[in-house]
Amino acid sequence: MSEHRVLLIESPSRLTLNLGRLRIQRERRADALVLPEDIAVLVLHHPAIMISGQALERLAAGGAIVLLTDERHLPSGVLLPWLGGVVAGSRLRQQIALDGSERARRLWATIVAARIGTQVANLRHFQRGLDYGGGRPCQWQLSTTGRDCRNGCQPVSPPGR
Repeated sequence: MSEHRVLLIESPSRLTLNLGRLRIQRERRADALVLPEDIAVLVLHHPAIMISGQALERLAAGGAIVLLTDERHLPSGVLLPWLGGVVAGSRLRQQIALDGSERARRLWATIVAARIGTQVANLRHFQRGLDYGGGRPCQWQLSTTGRDCRNGCQPVSPPGR
């Protein structure tokens, strides 16, 4: 499975298997052929997409995740491979093997700080027009560094209030 290839289908299409390859047929366009093992995530983002059971089985065997979206462009369903989570399994084994050393603690602190930073960015991006109580939008301030994750994200008042 490729860790980086995300395939997004946004138009009426028919997905079948052809000689071990995923065949994507679209109107007025040439057919596209992709190896299922090269796909990390397949996003089906149109209600008129047809996919064969054989194609779904081969995608799952290759380790691909299939994500379905609804009319509001939000995820509505997901197909996860039952077996063959080789990459995820190896990462989990590596994480379990980390001992309690200072290097491991710094690594986890960096991971946690990055996750908090991503959440702060998402909150800032999506808070437009949202009211979290008190009649004003919620604002967040990131107060962590890679070495100190004790403070986390703290809600703060908007400037001038």
